[in-house]
Amino acid sequence: MVENVSDLFTAPLRLQFDPKILRLNDVTPGGFLSSDGKPLMPMSKNIMNDTGEVSVTLSRAPGAGGVSGSGTLVNFVFQAQAKGTATVSLPDFALRDSKLQQISGAPPQLTVTVR
Repeated sequence: MVENVSDLFTAPLRLQFDPKILRLNDVTPGGFLSSDGKPLMPMSKNIMNDTGEVSVTLSRAPGAGGVSGSGTLVNFVFQAQAKGTATVSLPDFALRDSKLQQISGAPPQLTVTVR
């Protein structure tokens, strides 16, 4: 999710998780970047379940400008692999505006408990 963002155009990010506890089955774009009806570029994703990492880049089409507001940026679909507690974090997180300038923001961190 993003909240109160202005002129968001692209979002390259890298997510890390514990592959002993979680498996990432899919990554899909949320509706926020296309909320004004303009198309997205095909999403780039590289899921590496063996190391517990995924690299994703979401971008709007050239010339589409950015979008402002709040909404779902990206969806991650995980599957439980084993019981335990895992941290899901975004060590590389860079929201960029239509001029490709970085937009400040704090990446979330999530703890998942599988029972």
